[in-house]
Amino acid sequence: MSKVDAYTGSKNIDSIKVCLSCQGLGTLKQTDISTSIVREVECSRCQGEGVLGRVQKKEKSDAILFKEAGDRYLRRGDFGIAINKYNAALDLEPNQINAVANRALAYFQLSDYQNAEMDATFVIDQFGSKEETNPMYIRSLLRRGLARARLEQSQEKALDDLTKVLTLQPGHPLATEEASKLRNMESAFPPNPPNSEQIEGAAGKNVVALPSPPARLIVELSAEDDDKITPPE
Repeated sequence: MSKVDAYTGSKNIDSIKVCLSCQGLGTLKQTDISTSIVREVECSRCQGEGVLGRVQKKEKSDAILFKEAGDRYLRRGDFGIAINKYNAALDLEPNQINAVANRALAYFQLSDYQNAEMDATFVIDQFGSKEETNPMYIRSLLRRGLARARLEQSQEKALDDLTKVLTLQPGHPLATEEASKLRNMESAFPPNPPNSEQIEGAAGKNVVALPSPPARLIVELSAEDDDKITPPE
């Protein structure tokens, strides 16, 4: 088997370029003029490899594998397991922004609005003002707004987030609908007296009993992933 065949048969090789000087053999025939003896010498161009510019396939890190596992569970609706997988990914790579963005979605689906808000804020803070049109930024801003809308102490901030989403994507149906609900609540209830429809959240914050989000909510809050994962409806 030639060296080229050996390389092309390897699963670890992404691409190779055959050395044209030695035709992939790794050696050249050289004739001694004084003795007319022909001998093989190592090709100086490829240094005996027979190929040029070998590129090794990059193995996925454990953090990426955990993140991808989390995406699969998120897509199935197993949000608690998805969070555990994202946590494992972030233990290895704390700045893996996609894992944080998807974890925010999983927290939201479990009605853990405080953690959803914190994760969405982390993602938002990674973007500068010139990157606000990035789809991940807009989705995270929407998620944070929806989470804050269900936290009584953050409703004013929620309206700010949803308004900004509408500035970046005018007419966004979900942001428009949720912002309208918040404005209606503001006009229906005075700012200071407690709302009789408030319930005590698990994290110690008052969670507002807003109407259930529309069915398209899960579709709108699509997971951040290169394969464009969309959680189940």
